[in-house]
Amino acid sequence: MKLLLISILILSIYNISTAYASENTLWPMYKHDPQHTGQSSFKGTDEAILEWKFSTEGVIQGSPMIGSDGTVYISSHDSNLYAINPDGTEKWHFSADKWIDSTPAIAPDGTIYFGSWDKRIYAIDSSGNYKWSAQTPDQISSSPTIGPDGTIYIGADDGFVYAIYPDGTLKWSFRTDERIFSTPALAPNGTVYVGSFDNNLYAINPDGTEKWRFKTDGFIFSSPGIASDGTIYFGSYDNNLYAVYPDGTLKWSFTTRGTVQGSPSIAMDRTVYVGSFDNNLYAINPDGTEKWRFKTDDIVVSSPAIDSNGTIYVGSVDTFLYAINPDGTEKWRFKADERIFSSPAIDSEGTVYIGSVDGNLYAIGKPLESSVSSLLTTGGLNEFVSYAGTELYVASINVLYTETVNEVSVEVFLKNIDSKPRSFDLSSFKLKNLDGNEYSPNSEKSTLQNVRIQSGDTIRGVLFFESSIDISSQLIYKDIRGAKITISLRDTNTPPDPEPVMLFTPGSNTGKKFIGKKLEMTILDEKFPESDLQQYVIHFSLKNRSNTEIIYDQEFSYVKDSNGNVFLPDISRSFSGTLPVDQSVKGEIWFIIPNHISNVVFVYDDIATNSYLVVPEFPLSISVMAITVSLLVVSSKFRNYTQKM
Repeated sequence: MKLLLISILILSIYNISTAYASENTLWPMYKHDPQHTGQSSFKGTDEAILEWKFSTEGVIQGSPMIGSDGTVYISSHDSNLYAINPDGTEKWHFSADKWIDSTPAIAPDGTIYFGSWDKRIYAIDSSGNYKWSAQTPDQISSSPTIGPDGTIYIGADDGFVYAIYPDGTLKWSFRTDERIFSTPALAPNGTVYVGSFDNNLYAINPDGTEKWRFKTDGFIFSSPGIASDGTIYFGSYDNNLYAVYPDGTLKWSFTTRGTVQGSPSIAMDRTVYVGSFDNNLYAINPDGTEKWRFKTDDIVVSSPAIDSNGTIYVGSVDTFLYAINPDGTEKWRFKADERIFSSPAIDSEGTVYIGSVDGNLYAIGKPLESSVSSLLTTGGLNEFVSYAGTELYVASINVLYTETVNEVSVEVFLKNIDSKPRSFDLSSFKLKNLDGNEYSPNSEKSTLQNVRIQSGDTIRGVLFFESSIDISSQLIYKDIRGAKITISLRDTNTPPDPEPVMLFTPGSNTGKKFIGKKLEMTILDEKFPESDLQQYVIHFSLKNRSNTEIIYDQEFSYVKDSNGNVFLPDISRSFSGTLPVDQSVKGEIWFIIPNHISNVVFVYDDIATNSYLVVPEFPLSISVMAITVSLLVVSSKFRNYTQKM
């Protein structure tokens, strides 16, 4: 027996619930559960609307997994495992040394397991930190399955099935005569079923000994599925779907006109769904007779997901994700940019996730709700438009005409009215002229920079554009989910009622502590040097309250005035490094702030450690009077703009 070479940094010992799905109710592993039924307890979307897509730098062949908090996990051939927030923004990524085909699995304590072509099985925590890895003699394409007691089962190209304890030590290994791409399935009695390229389906006892094997006439790439009556279903390269009794004898076989590489899924009524290289998805009755078949335009390798209403979701190499009614009719289809080998997963909101060879993870769901008549909204200057948690205001426009280029600066507000943080990206904005040409903001001259907007928060700044053709007519904002806001810059509608924003009350924060999930920040001093009253420096210390080394960086911070204007750190100075467990570091961050600003909020926002630390009262002058300002102030220079129209 070959032994695993175990490398462990952190041991994790935890109690596993006997009802796995009760703690991870979304999609915790390949095909949803240890029996690989592919069943979801949630209803999928009724419309093929793209909510967002997340791009990686490599092919995606693995399938998405969804944690209990809605985080989506996907592996890529760029050697990374990604954790993605429900809004499509990156939460974190973990890098292996080679491709990752393996679909991750998440345990009730949040530990994530997956295999890689670098011949390792990895365990990482819910924040993306390394826990341990186990070395195998060959690469891993199989996906892990987690049992009720926390044991991890996974196959490898060395022909072995490995059973591993949650602390990374070997429980047992079982040898077949060829590579294993199949993902092990686990029966309620502890029997493990897995296919091998030696043409056999193996039944393995809970102690790692062989129970029986079932011979076919082709490779078994397919992962077995186990029905409620104990029947084991799997496909073979000999073009058959097999149904085998728990004692290893044949129940029936169903012949297609092509290889059955994908894995079967089993509905509540025990209908079995499986794809074939003959381009069809088959629905097969429990007695082995055909119920119906659904034709796509290329081979079907993707394994189906079944929602609570019985709708079947499956991808095809023809680049489409299909939603199919229980009677075999098409409900909808969604086109990706490339072939689909990945299998879909469904979350509690009905969003369907699937990966593609184009390197994208797609989130397909219901249309985003807008607070106005439609997603593509045209409003007037100084009117705000909003959708799905974001409001956009235009406050003023300033245009400088030259012989060669028109310089356009647009002052805008973005407000997050969602219950969750949203990441803002300067590249989301475009300026469109009368001829339809679009221009991106100048990242060096624009004062509105990329930050994360917390719930209920507002940021404000100027977008600077250079347009060589005529004058611009529209400001377009398009976020990562594909939703779009368009504001006409040609209309001079009456502004809405102003929204007053109070300046913060002056005060001192010296000596105060602000505690995040993994960081503790103490303010030591704040001042602006006498040599330059526009330079502002904050002295503080950071303490690592987590159980792993963390990275700190001045890029995680910014200051914001009472009008929402954001000012980033002075890049000519540096405050960054790594901070060991329970250690502290002192440093300073410099900002350049206009003289007329009297108060700022200091923010340290580290997504990796989930630490959002806000210091709300930094007076920048000795005597400050609280005043009220309007969010919406029309610049007098706007008249010059309208006269040129």
